Amino acid sequence: MERSGVDGRTQRRTRNVDVVVNAVLGLLGEGRGWPSASEIANRAGLSERSVYRYFDDLDQLARAAVETQTARGDHLFQPLDVPEGAGLDERIDRLVEHRTAMFDLVGAIVHAARARVGLHGAIAEALDRRRNQMRDQLEALFAPELTAAGAGTAAAAEDLLAALEVVTGFEALQILRVDQGRSGARAKRIMRQVVAALLASPGS
Repeated sequence: MERSGVDGRTQRRTRNVDVVVNAVLGLLGEGRGWPSASEIANRAGLSERSVYRYFDDLDQLARAAVETQTARGDHLFQPLDVPEGAGLDERIDRLVEHRTAMFDLVGAIVHAARARVGLHGAIAEALDRRRNQMRDQLEALFAPELTAAGAGTAAAAEDLLAALEVVTGFEALQILRVDQGRSGARAKRIMRQVVAALLASPGS
């Protein structure tokens, strides 16, 4: 009987931790920035005291939220699936569709996490890992163009890759979709035009 009670408390704690983390992610998804403990408690349907029962502070909760959401989007950071021998236009289209889908799923939490990077090393490590994975995707997807750019100088290939990172990263979509209020379709069109322009003559 006692064992059943312990199991019940453990399950309840696990369930409430998930409720709190999902409350944070829901609020972040609405573009509110990082929520207060009171806002989180209200969304979770718990007392503010209960929030701190499950998390020592908001930084620990921030880490849990970042880890949860990035795990949910883990498939988006794997190598992109494109047909062998796909042309440049097809590869650009695949990238743009992928990056906008990624932004829709984890963009809000990444944007909020950046504001807490200085407060929690684990968040910085998670963001660095994802940034490196996104860079790896670009290197694999546009290997022919990067090789052509490198025929001039190694620096030219590095510069091209750096430029692609800038225009296809979360920050670029944050500006287009949120700061400038562009529609999803228009943001895709702009990103595609810029990426195509960068890759038009990679060896020049």
